[in-house]
Parts: sequence; structure tokens; C-alpha cells
Amino acid sequence: MSSATLWISEIFKNSVLSFKSGKSGYAFILDEKGEALIHPVFQGENLLDKTRKMSDIIQSMLAQKNGKLNYLWQNPDEGNPREKLVIFTHLPEYKWIIGATSYTDEVFSPLSAFASLLIFNIFMFLLAFVGVAYMVTKSITRPLEKLTHTLGVASMGDYSIRMNHSPRDELGELSDHFNAFMDRLETYHNQLNREIQKTIDTQAALVENELKLRGLFNQSFQFTCILSPYGIIEEVNKSMLKFAGCTETDVLYQPYRETPWWPENYKNQVQAAIQGAVEGNTVRLETSHITHSGDVRDIDISIKPILNNSNHVEFIVTEGRDITELKQGEKERRKLAVQLEKSQKMEAIGTLAGGIAHDFNNILSSIFGYAQLAQMTLDSPDQSQKHLSQIVKGAQKASGLVQQILTFSRQTEYRKQALKFHLVVKEVLKLLRSSIPTTIEMVSQINTREMVNADPTQMHQVIMNLCTNAYHSMMKKGGIMTVGLDTVDQVDKSHIHEDYNRPGPFLCLLVKDTGHGMEPKTLEKAFDPYFTTKEVGRGTGFGLALVRAIVEEHDGLIHVESVPGKGSCFFIYLPVVKTLESDPGRPQKPTSALEGGTETIMVVDDEPDIRELTTELLERFGYTVHTYENGQTALDAFSNTAIKFDLVLTDMTMPLMTGVDLAKAILKTSPDLPIILCSGYSETISKQNAKELGIREFLQKPLKNHSLLAAIRKTLDT
Repeated sequence: MSSATLWISEIFKNSVLSFKSGKSGYAFILDEKGEALIHPVFQGENLLDKTRKMSDIIQSMLAQKNGKLNYLWQNPDEGNPREKLVIFTHLPEYKWIIGATSYTDEVFSPLSAFASLLIFNIFMFLLAFVGVAYMVTKSITRPLEKLTHTLGVASMGDYSIRMNHSPRDELGELSDHFNAFMDRLETYHNQLNREIQKTIDTQAALVENELKLRGLFNQSFQFTCILSPYGIIEEVNKSMLKFAGCTETDVLYQPYRETPWWPENYKNQVQAAIQGAVEGNTVRLETSHITHSGDVRDIDISIKPILNNSNHVEFIVTEGRDITELKQGEKERRKLAVQLEKSQKMEAIGTLAGGIAHDFNNILSSIFGYAQLAQMTLDSPDQSQKHLSQIVKGAQKASGLVQQILTFSRQTEYRKQALKFHLVVKEVLKLLRSSIPTTIEMVSQINTREMVNADPTQMHQVIMNLCTNAYHSMMKKGGIMTVGLDTVDQVDKSHIHEDYNRPGPFLCLLVKDTGHGMEPKTLEKAFDPYFTTKEVGRGTGFGLALVRAIVEEHDGLIHVESVPGKGSCFFIYLPVVKTLESDPGRPQKPTSALEGGTETIMVVDDEPDIRELTTELLERFGYTVHTYENGQTALDAFSNTAIKFDLVLTDMTMPLMTGVDLAKAILKTSPDLPIILCSGYSETISKQNAKELGIREFLQKPLKNHSLLAAIRKTLDT
């Protein structure tokens, strides 16, 4: 019960006890079981358990409920019993009986004395004035009758009754005193009724509020507890009990960290969170719980202190929210986003296919030509060396082109880093140049070398999508595609959105075309998923929606302007980051001389030419080499032969058994054996994954001879 309710109850009690009738009369309140709720002597006691006399009176009152009783009562200090009157009424809505009791002679003693005096005076007047007795009797008895009637009505509980005696004689003064007494009695009665009603209304409001709060507390889907400032559970709602499969008895008045819904490994973390709340801080936790049915659920929990007027923690509220479906939905959304982005990449690569084939044919023509020239000039070592150098350059160009395609199409976890954005722009433009017809002129205006905090693959995606859109808009009639990059201090006022207020400076990427442009209605939907103006089969409608999502994920801003018949212009703003760069003029550390060795190396690759090349290279530098065409054959040789291998060099993708599976099998029995894994392309393994598996080195094909030799020597020596 709150302090306000206690204060109201005390006022009501004192108001009842202050009522007096005569010398020893008093008021009281009983419940229907005979317990004295308010009584000057027997407060809180059951009067049915008292003397038989008192028990009979109380039973009569409980049976009659309303009315009055006359009975004889003798106090211990009195010689004879006296008549006593009790008036009472029943309040069924509270199951109370309110009553007042007093000795009859104390109530009517003033009136009796007055009546005796009046009768004596009348008698004397009758003796003295016989002649006028009749008239005097009439003039006096009428008011007395009225007075007697008034007293009878008042004794029935009508406190509004008054005596109307206008002559200013003794009876008039008596009437005034009587009326004044009744005024006070009525005032006290009305005050008592008002206090009783206030108490009733307050109790009803408290009960109603308690029911509302209890309903909200128990019907909430949140897992809610109320704790003491010491972390002891004082209240717990039904959702929490249902989740944990326990009852109130199991958890009430227990430390919060010891409840059955906390796994053992979370208890210290929970205790630290409770301590933070005791210190006045709101704490947030994300935990995993096992329900009573064995399901694992992800729960987001907030622990918040509630402060009193003294700014001290009064109690602590904990709320838990089941976010399992939310997290699963987020994972599914990310999975769909990755699939969408991959389809966009494939769409862009399809656009570039012709240009990529053109570049590869040029490179292959160069390699074939110089190889034939080298064969023709075998008798001239200098000429042959020059032709072989050109073959190596052609192979390096092909490797770079493949690397660009793989970088663009790779599906991986995105990682932001300080990125030289201008290099990404140049790389994409180089990839696009040979794919776009000569009817479209490409203009590059790169005027900055500032860096941004971004994921390289996603930036490839953004630039490629915008340039591909520009190309498609000019595909029929040709035109000019302009790609610009500048540093600006702030976003152009006409480009800024209401909810974007990030400070500069920014890198501003501009992609402009002179194509067919867009109508205002089309422009409004440009970034909507599935919306496209391209012909059926030429686009999914996700390109610009994906671009905007990536830009916003990088704290950037995208804006588009378009004029029908004249073209479109896209602006992308990305925050600049300041990172120390290496000095481009600093001399590079010279490559150390190639070193060989005498160790025994297992080489595993399904490509015969690579096995032959690797064997010749390693044997030239002193190593003993054993080659195997797949992982299973290599594992059988490792397990069943007496050869002691010092290092394993294996390809990633092979029939029967992959390089990763081979490495795992070998490391089970020989955990210290160095393994180098090579891969042309794989979405299932990365350098970090390889390190975690115990693989010493992860090399990306195509391999340069000196890089391979250096990696082998480094791995063997560490």
C-alpha cells in the first residue's frame, strides 16, 4: 500500500473515532465477520470472541444489518446495568456495518431535566393562574409536541431536521441551541460521509489502476521482471514464466542471475549488468537462451533503473524481447542481398563479355606471335630473350584482366578500408573501355587522389552499374559518357536531402551521359526495386536500388538529375578519410636473391602442365619433388609410403579430394607439417580461413616463379 493510501486511511479512522455522543458514546465500523475495523477499544479484534453478552449483541446486528437495538450494559466500575442504544447501518459494497452507541440517559438527560423544569413551572403556573391555564397549555404544549417530534426524527438519523420557533422566548433559545447542535452534527456527519466516499473512491481507483497495471504487466509479450535495488526478483510476468517453463514460486525473491532462464556462462555478465543498473545506468544485452522445450532463442534485454525523488534507485525493470525471427530475417535479407548483388555482377559481366573477349584475343595474339618468333630465333639468344619477355608481359596482362573480373564478381564478406577511390575508377573504366562501342566517347576527369572508407568490391559494383546504365541509355544513338572525380568541401545545396547532415569534405563521383534521359515520373521511381526502363531481358530493375543501398551503407549520398532527350547525371558523395600514405618516392626494398634447398616437397595438382613446370622449377633449385594428380592419391602416398615430406604444395580445386580436405587430413596426424595452398579462384576459402585451418601460406594463381620459391623458403624456415 502506498504512503498516500495509508495517510487517507489514518484520516478516515481518526474522523470515525472523534465522533462522540453524550459522555461515553462512540462510533465504530465492523466487517460482516464481526471484526472491529475501527473501534476505540477493540481495534482489530473479533467481537464475536468477547463476552457472551457482547457476542449476542454483535450477532443481532449482523443478522439485522440496519436499524437500532436497546440493551442493558454494565461496565466493571458500575453497580447496576444501564440501558444503552446502538444505531447501525450496513454498507454492502464494502461489507461494513457502521454504527454509533451511547447510554440512553446520557443522550436524553439534558432534555429530561429541561422537561422536568418545564413541567414544574407549568404546574406552578396552573396553580397560580387557573383562569388562563387552558390558553397557556395550548401555547406551550404545541411547541413541545413539535420539539418531541423533532427529537424523534433526529434520533432516527435525520440530521437535517430543524426546529422553527420564531418567538424569542426560552423555547426559542432552546430551538436555537438545538438547531446549532444539529448543524454541527450534520456538518460532522457530512464530513464523515465525504471522507468515507473519498476513501471508497480512492480505494476503487487504486484497485482499478492495480488491475490495469497488472493486466499490462502480465499480458505484455516482453519478458519483464521488477527487481529490488539489490537485484532480487520482486515481480515477474507470465510471459517470462511461460518462456522459462517455471512458476512464480521458483523465482520470486531469488537473485536475478540465479533464475533458471540464464545459462551458466551468462551469469557473470548478467551480474555486471545488474551492478551497472544499481549505479544508475541503463544496460543492454543480447543473449541466447534455451527454453523449457529445448529451443535456442536470441533475446535482447534492457535493464533500466527507476529513480525516486532523492535520485536513488527505487527498483530495477528488466525487459527481454525475443529477436530470433528478427535475426533470422536479417540473415535471410543479407543472403538475398548477396544473391541480388551477384546477379547484378553477372548482368554487368554479360555486358562486358564482348570487350573481355576482345582483350583476351589481343593478349593471346601477342603471346602466340612472340612464341613463334622465339622459336624462329633460337639461334639468336638475345632475340629469343626479347621475345620471351614479351610473352611474359602478355601473360601478366591476361592475369591482371582475370584478376579484375574476379575482384568484380567475387562473393565475399564486405570489409571497409581506406580505399584509393581513383584507382578503382580507373580500373573499372579500363575494363569498360573495350566493351563499349566506338559510337560512345568516354571522358575521364579524375582530379583527386583522396581516399574513402569503403569496400573495394562494392565500389566496383557502384561504378560499374552507373556506367552500364549510361551505356545502355546511349546504345542506339551513341553519345558522350563523362566520369569525374573531385574533392568538395560540402554537398551541393540542391543535392542535399533533409535527413543528411554529415560534414565534409567529400569525394564527388559524377557519371554523366547524353542519352535519352528520364521523365519526372520515371525519375521519381529510378531507385525503386524492380523498376526498369530497359527492354525485357536487359535488366532486373535492381541496379540503381543496389547502388543507393551501397552508398547509404557507406554514409554517402546519391543524387540524380535528368532532362528528357538530353541525358542524365548521377552524383555520389562519399566522406573523405585521412590516412597516412607511403611515400611514392621512397625506394623499394630490393628483391633478395632466389634461394633453393634440399628438402623433400609433395606437389599436388590435377593439371599435368603445372605439375611438370613446378617439378622442373623446384628441382632446378635443389629440392626433391614428388607429384600427385589429386588429393586422394597424395593422401594415400603420405600415409602408406616411407617418404618423409618436409612441405606440401597443393592446389585447391581437384577431383576426389580438395586441397583443404587434404590439408585437414594431413594435419590430423602431422600438425607441424608446413602446407601451402594455391587457388585460381574459390569462394569457399580465403587467406584468413586457411590460417585458421593451420595452413601456413595461401597463394593466388597464376604464380610467379620467384614468388613461389620465396614462399616455400619462408615457410620452411619459420
